Amino acid sequence: MKKTGIILMVLMLASFLSLNFAEAQRYKNGEGHGIMNIGPEMAKTLELTDEQTIKLESIKRDYLKKITPVQTELFGKRAEMRLLWIEPELDENKIIAKQKKINELMNILKMHKIKYKLNYKKVLTPIQRKNLQMLHKNRPCMKGGQKPCNMR
Repeated sequence: MKKTGIILMVLMLASFLSLNFAEAQRYKNGEGHGIMNIGPEMAKTLELTDEQTIKLESIKRDYLKKITPVQTELFGKRAEMRLLWIEPELDENKIIAKQKKINELMNILKMHKIKYKLNYKKVLTPIQRKNLQMLHKNRPCMKGGQKPCNMR
C-alpha cells in the first residue's frame, strides 16, 4: 500500500506539472482559460474599454485564485477514490464518504463559476452581453465537434 501511494503521488505530481505547462502554453498563445476568456480578439469584438478589460482580468484572477486550491484538493480526492476502488476489500463507508467530499468540492467549484460569470457580466453593457451571447452561441463545441453547440 505504501509503495502504491508513493507511485500515485509521483504520477499525480507529473500530471499536475504537465497540465500546468499545457495551460501556460495555451495562455501564452492567447487562448487563456475556457469560460469568459478575454483575449485581444474578444475585447475587440465586444468593443471593451481599457477599464472594462482591466476589471475583467481582475475578476478572472480572483476566480482562478479561489478555484485553484479547490481543484487541487478535488484532484487528490479523486485519486484517493481510485485507490479505494482497487483495495482487496471494499469499504463501502469510506467510498461513500469520499464521494460525498468529491461532490461537495464539485459544488464549490460550480458556485465559484456562477459567481464569476455574474461578476463578469456585470461589467459588460447590455449590448456587450448580447454580443457575447451571440459569440458563444456560434462557437464550436468544446467536445471535439466543429459544429456550433446549438446545432447538436
